[in-house]
Amino acid sequence: MQDNRELLKQLEQRAEEAYERMYEALGANAAGACFREVKELLSGAISMARRLDLEDEAIRLEKRLEHIRQVYEHQMRDY
Repeated sequence: MQDNRELLKQLEQRAEEAYERMYEALGANAAGACFREVKELLSGAISMARRLDLEDEAIRLEKRLEHIRQVYEHQMRDY
């Protein structure tokens, strides 16, 4: 169980790193690639949290993903 929780933390950390790269990306294509990476990593973390019966954690991660999606949609998609 501890290994799974560590993996969950690593997925979230990698997603946050991709989110930071999204801000540094030059152009919409690069930002989109970073956003897709964020979605993949956080979706994996959400699924893992649910498998571990960590529903509060899954909800927190879903909210984080939604926030990042809104940032991407409003600030980066069309630049």
